[in-house]
Amino acid sequence: PGDIVADFERRRLRNHHVNLEAIALASEGVLDPLLITADDTAEHSAGSVEQVWLRQWTRVLPIAGEVLMYPGADEVAAVLVARQLAAHFGVTPRFTVECADPPGMERIAKYENSPMREAVERQIRASGSLVVNDPGAMVLVVHAPDPKRRDHCGMVIDRSGQHDANGAAFDVADTAEAVKTADLIATLLAAGRDVALADLRYSNGRRGILLDIVAYGGWNTAGNALGSVVAAAAAIQIGRAAGTLDAGAAQRMLLHRLIEDYAYMTLARNPYNAGVYSFRDRGEEARAEAAVADDLDASLKRLTGRLDLGITNVTFPWHRSFEIDFTIVGDLA
Repeated sequence: PGDIVADFERRRLRNHHVNLEAIALASEGVLDPLLITADDTAEHSAGSVEQVWLRQWTRVLPIAGEVLMYPGADEVAAVLVARQLAAHFGVTPRFTVECADPPGMERIAKYENSPMREAVERQIRASGSLVVNDPGAMVLVVHAPDPKRRDHCGMVIDRSGQHDANGAAFDVADTAEAVKTADLIATLLAAGRDVALADLRYSNGRRGILLDIVAYGGWNTAGNALGSVVAAAAAIQIGRAAGTLDAGAAQRMLLHRLIEDYAYMTLARNPYNAGVYSFRDRGEEARAEAAVADDLDASLKRLTGRLDLGITNVTFPWHRSFEIDFTIVGDLA
């Protein structure tokens, strides 16, 4: 209906006004850096057209600072915290970027509007870090986006045949690319490199090497996962350089991401995969919390081999299956 379309367009116009004013503030030196990020903004969406107009203003206005436009949103606060830590301690985190499927770095991930190569470079810059060609730097390994642009949420993986919710089999390339990425990580670890993994094969998306990496991100849009792992990996580098790293906290964060992004989002969430499932009442939600807690606790013990670690305080913050929170208990010092 016309009134709905008009309401949508007015909201877009208001949003565009805000972005234009932010660019004006950047040109006056008030904002530096300015990060204009966009979640769920596909290649040919209204938001992508607006970014063309915004880039023109960043070209013609005198802007001494940095303006970055790239896919993301949920992860931005973490990225800015990493940037502020870098500035506070005078440390510039450094990354080399590796991908077992180099052409995959030119793909545009589902729900996004720029090649993964650009997204990776801009997320790293946004965090106050640098991409370098140095065999001593931490490695950001990118498991490249799926060329079929599928969504892991809703794909039911069973041990008999691996199929998605529509009955379509995972193709051989899925397994082959996962093996190539795992082999790459194993090789880098064997060479003594620190490795962070951005697991971006699917939106909403394993081998005994997972606990040997320093940071992991693998759920929601590629930008959300990518920025989250960059922020964590940058913070670890800063903490090491500044002598303030809490190794137990870093390990707890790695485990939290593995349990949430993999054990919940691709396994325990399966019964609630009907889109964004909202619980009918508090009773249903409480039963789901208890069932999920048992599943995640078992996954944590299986992953770590430690019976003294556990999962408590499982909650659905927005009373729907799309987000989850929990606490990992046990000594990780």
